[in-house]
Amino acid sequence: MFCFKCGKKIEDTEQVCPFCGVQQRRRQVVQPVPVVEEPVAPVPDKAPKSVMDEPQAEEAKAPAVPKKHGRRILAVIIIIVIILGGAVGVFIGAT
Repeated sequence: MFCFKCGKKIEDTEQVCPFCGVQQRRRQVVQPVPVVEEPVAPVPDKAPKSVMDEPQAEEAKAPAVPKKHGRRILAVIIIIVIILGGAVGVFIGAT
């Protein structure tokens, strides 16, 4: 074996390194644990039916948003921008 501090080769029975005097740690030999495999139950030929296997009715679709709402929102935003632009113009012109 080798010394843990100086790395020099020493006898396996040495408890203290004769070169640097450091007490050596003992290595513990770990025995491997045998693995026991248990048999697996056989899989049945036909699996039970699940709810997911049944044919489903056509899924409910979310109602489409009418285009009128989108146009109204766009019109409101444009009007707000025009009003704010006019207010800023008046404020800048007043100074």
